[in-house]
Amino acid sequence: PMQLVRGDAVEAVGDLVAQLPAHAAAVVTTTWVVAYFSREQRAGFRDALAAASHARPIVWISAEGQGVVDSIPSAGVPSDANGVEWSVLGRVMFAGGDADSELLGYVHPHGSALDWRASP
Repeated sequence: PMQLVRGDAVEAVGDLVAQLPAHAAAVVTTTWVVAYFSREQRAGFRDALAAASHARPIVWISAEGQGVVDSIPSAGVPSDANGVEWSVLGRVMFAGGDADSELLGYVHPHGSALDWRASP
């Protein structure tokens, strides 16, 4: 069952991941959330996920503006016919405190289209 938790995302994300059942995959998704964080909060969010990954692997799937998740390479972001820049769809895999990032593709900010770039 889905549960909504009120709180500071940077401060709470590590504890929330730790509370997941041991058999559950730990997947964190953000869509145009991290873009509203300060640079310090962005680093804190990433660092909290890295720290929590010492106990279990964590996958972070994000759809944010170009450069928001700075570890995801995102050159050549497409735009729609109205000049709206697409969001960068990326994956960051955390394990043992280390992070491995991959560009998955680009997605229209309103979800109307997807330009998949990752290998199958």
